[in-house]
Amino acid sequence: MKLETIEIHGFKNLDTCRLSFGMATKIIGDHEKGKTALSEAILWCLKGCDLQGSTKVINKKFKNSQAKEMSVTTHWLIRQPNGEFEKLQFSRVLRGRVTKLFINEKPSLQSEFDAYVGPTDVFLGIFCPGYLGGLPPIRLRNVILSLLTEQDPLQVIQQLSEADQQRLQHLDMSDPLQRLKEKREEASEWETYIQDIRMRIEELSLRQAFIGKPELIEAEHKKLSELRQLLDEVSQQEGPSKDPILSLQKELSQLGTQYRSLEKQWKEIKQASLQDTRQQTALDQIKEECQALLNKGFLLREELQTEEKHYEQNQTDFLIRKEIETQQLQNDITQLEEKHTLRLIHAKLGLDSPRFHEQLKTGIEERDQVEAGIESLHTFMIQYARMQVGAVNDELEHVKLSLQVKRDSGREIILNYSLRCKDQDLFTLSNFEKNTCSLELSNLVNKIRGRFIPVFIDNGESLEPFMNAQTQLFATSVRAKAMLSSKIVLPLKQTPKGLRAGA
Repeated sequence: MKLETIEIHGFKNLDTCRLSFGMATKIIGDHEKGKTALSEAILWCLKGCDLQGSTKVINKKFKNSQAKEMSVTTHWLIRQPNGEFEKLQFSRVLRGRVTKLFINEKPSLQSEFDAYVGPTDVFLGIFCPGYLGGLPPIRLRNVILSLLTEQDPLQVIQQLSEADQQRLQHLDMSDPLQRLKEKREEASEWETYIQDIRMRIEELSLRQAFIGKPELIEAEHKKLSELRQLLDEVSQQEGPSKDPILSLQKELSQLGTQYRSLEKQWKEIKQASLQDTRQQTALDQIKEECQALLNKGFLLREELQTEEKHYEQNQTDFLIRKEIETQQLQNDITQLEEKHTLRLIHAKLGLDSPRFHEQLKTGIEERDQVEAGIESLHTFMIQYARMQVGAVNDELEHVKLSLQVKRDSGREIILNYSLRCKDQDLFTLSNFEKNTCSLELSNLVNKIRGRFIPVFIDNGESLEPFMNAQTQLFATSVRAKAMLSSKIVLPLKQTPKGLRAGA
């Protein structure tokens, strides 16, 4: 990608701005005149993010509060797969809260922008020198992986040992991760098979341990008979007697009969006393007898309630005890029956023991072969990664990619990649070394992906040491009281195949 011109409206302090660029361009202006804002405008147009790759409240951060809308349009020369260059116009426009994207003035999506520009972290890692030094390890690893190229599986296999080659020769290695998944599933199936056979052998050993002499079998028969008889006796046991309750209920019923008889006499005398007042003494006598019956009835009822509670508690205790005894006897009977069954089938199981051991031996051999295949796949993947790293390093001078191979607790391989410049960590680089790193990575991406990514030097370094770079360069330069402007040091290179206007 080679940026020809940019048109900016309502972006930070760049209310209306149009600049042109060459292969090497100086961005001139005094402090706070928009040099850094220019790089932000290019990124916002292509990626909708800031120099740190963040998209949070980005529109509020960049929009000039005095402008009705914010828009950035960039014109690029983009090399097509056939080698020709095509002119494309990318635009991002913010009206109100709605952001719209356009390619050659036709509505577009961010994914279509990315198809030309590439992943965000890769673009920013080159466009903004030093950006990679601040990336978290996972995102930096993704950038590194995007720089790796595919290798010929046959050439990789040729670098392995003869044993590894033999194990891999019949596999389709165009997708080694899929082959590894298949081998792991196969190894898991064999492991399950082995564990099943071992459990059968262990079960057989346990069953054989129960086998005893005929006297023991006879003793178990006798014990089973005794337990079953005892179980019948426990099952037929009755609960606590209800006789005390029945006796009290009978006595209470008799009191009720007496009471009702006296009550009847009282009513008859009472009726007769309406004509004869001399019967009052008889009425009082019956009344006293009735009250005595009631008092006795109350006492009997309380005694009956107490007796019923005791009976219920005793009945509950009896049922629980009976259930426990029954369950215990049943468990004892079941255990003895199982032992007896094991003894009866011992002869047949004894014949199966040699077959189980032979199956176990075969299963272990098959599993070991599959695991050896997994290890060969690991070796292939490690060699593949090393050849990828070697291919990348062949294209680099100061920047170097390294690979460390580790294994986790499950013996699975872990490939750790690191990127260094002049044998230093990226976050410790000087400004000059950051620029060097971006330029080398830009050349690498151009060679392996056919995609030019420009470099925007905004860290106070001069443009002159990098004039021979093959990518497009921008470098800011402070000039007192100067407004923002661009000075083309080297014009855009014309390719032999010419330029083709975008549709």
